[in-house]
Amino acid sequence: MRITTKDESIRMPPIAANLPLTNFEIELIEQWIKQGAVYKPHWAFTVPVKPEMPKASEIEWGNGEIDRFVLDKMVKAGFKPNPEADKNRLLRRVSLDLTGLPPEEKVMERFLNDKSNKAYDRLIDDLMASKAYGEQMALHWMDVARYADSYGYQDDDIRTQWPWRDWVIHAFNKNMPYDQFVTWQLAGDLLPNPSKEQLLATAFNRNHKITEEGGVVDEEYRVAYGLDKTNTYAKGILGITMECAQCHDHKYDPFTQKNYYGMYAFLITLWRKA
Repeated sequence: MRITTKDESIRMPPIAANLPLTNFEIELIEQWIKQGAVYKPHWAFTVPVKPEMPKASEIEWGNGEIDRFVLDKMVKAGFKPNPEADKNRLLRRVSLDLTGLPPEEKVMERFLNDKSNKAYDRLIDDLMASKAYGEQMALHWMDVARYADSYGYQDDDIRTQWPWRDWVIHAFNKNMPYDQFVTWQLAGDLLPNPSKEQLLATAFNRNHKITEEGGVVDEEYRVAYGLDKTNTYAKGILGITMECAQCHDHKYDPFTQKNYYGMYAFLITLWRKA
């Protein structure tokens, strides 16, 4: 085996890498080979298969099928569910989770006084109907979309991107479908007779850092902005990082440097035309 040979000219990892394998790592590879050396692609790129429902547990816990899976993992790990939270704790947790704020007094009173088995469902409806719900949900997307109130370079002066931020909040509050949410932001200006909202949504593409330094090379920053947009599209829309392929191929990655720059060329051409 290349990992155990005494010939340093062919041993892996190479001597120059200074990354020798431990005995445990070598034994693990040997065991894998003895078992057939089966290689499977990364789980994120395999077709999902509906798993079988875990067998019922002796512990009575949960209200649905998802809870059955959660409980099964907990039991196998030697854990037990915590006791059910009282209404006060549950109210505070769900309010902070959905709105980022403690519950309003009227919401609190309505939930605590509601003795029906639909009390929690009505609480969720109340919280999701509040403006704060959209503000809380928008925070997560704004992080993905690299939103900022300043340029990010040198002087780092104030930039006016808050109209796009408000559009995102509004989109969450009116429960905009995801496909529409993404389409408007990527290419709202290319839709037939685009509305002001559709044009505003495309500010997503301009959330990258912007330099206003005198003497900058326009072509250099056009390329830099394009790379940023490509990386953001990969992470924010495709759900995978592709930055490594900007510089080189990775042997076991599902995309190559050629793939990366093919996407870059498409996107930067699209935005240039826009």
